[in-house]
Amino acid sequence: MAKRTNFESGSNQYFRVSLFLGYDSRGKKKYKYFYGDGKQDAERKKSEYINASRNGIDLNRANQPLETAMHSWLKDKIKGSGIKDNTYDRYMNTFTTHIKGSSIAFLKVSEFKPHILQSFYNKAKDKSYSQIIMTNKLLKRFFDYAVTNDMILKNPTNGVAIPNEIKEKYYLDKKDTEFEVFEPEEKERIIKAALIKYPIYGAILYLAFNFGMRIGEVLGLEIPVVDLKNGSMIVEKSLEYVRVYDDNDDEKTHYEFQLLNTKTRASDRPLYFSNETKTKFKIAEVARDDFKKKAGSSYINRMNLIFTTSSGEPIDSRNIIHFWKRLLKTLDIPYRKIHFSRHTFVTELYEKGVDEVTAQMIIGHRKGSKITKAIYTHARQNNVKDVLINLLGN
Repeated sequence: MAKRTNFESGSNQYFRVSLFLGYDSRGKKKYKYFYGDGKQDAERKKSEYINASRNGIDLNRANQPLETAMHSWLKDKIKGSGIKDNTYDRYMNTFTTHIKGSSIAFLKVSEFKPHILQSFYNKAKDKSYSQIIMTNKLLKRFFDYAVTNDMILKNPTNGVAIPNEIKEKYYLDKKDTEFEVFEPEEKERIIKAALIKYPIYGAILYLAFNFGMRIGEVLGLEIPVVDLKNGSMIVEKSLEYVRVYDDNDDEKTHYEFQLLNTKTRASDRPLYFSNETKTKFKIAEVARDDFKKKAGSSYINRMNLIFTTSSGEPIDSRNIIHFWKRLLKTLDIPYRKIHFSRHTFVTELYEKGVDEVTAQMIIGHRKGSKITKAIYTHARQNNVKDVLINLLGN
């Protein structure tokens, strides 16, 4: 049975109902019209509008497509909030890659319900666990904003679960490599060879291995925070190569080095060192002096860094990684990420009897850090294995 209609637009037939809104400044009656494929559909839309209005919903904004609303939120609210450029870049990249143009991009903000997002994640077979987590975090933050600004009543991300099969695949893929460490002999060979091949990079890897510093933290060390006389340094910055967006055009971006605050407050920490470490900082000092002599006035260390290129520019961490890969291949050492030098250091702390809380303070993890706990647990398991094999003969 064909649905009854009462309004025609072009070649399309609709059922139209009206809502009296009051009078305009000239005393003329104002109406809002609702269109459906039948009377029931049109009345439903009218009822939803009335209910939303009673709840204080900003219907003009609530009826924007998600893509439009999120883009405006990112540009107008997030970018101007003082957020770090690299964090904003991560948000924009997540939005552009996983939300813009997706199956949910053109749904109205007001249309979102938990089951819609759940279905979106369930069908995201080509996405990794971490990508879905980041997408969900960004959507959650946007919908929190939408609730606060009367666009919707409830955040639809609440109660949504990441599909188990995606989660399990992530943990299976990560399980075997999550806490790889270097053997003492491998560590010694790597540092020794690096110091011979390129002393500056050797000094950088020495600090990564022996203090558990992130590569960005080593490259971000400024001259004033390293006290050679008293053997101390303060880790408080990280050097990052960041994409910066033009204020007026998202398509216009450029990259620049920035000294950013470390990941968390716990990452800010004083570290102390012996004479052996002083010699590694001396390598950097001698290199800077040599660079200045050769380059003259063209050497400009604008960030006042310990480690620089021959022109005084910051060292790109990607160059360290390329050097790292070639070095391991030359030494015939199985490839592991450079970040595992940090895991190696944490494991050494455990083996030397350093308690977990102190270890967290040294490497810049929060108290109760799951990462430190996991590495310590991994080390304990290996210790149990060694005890059973070496002492009990099993």
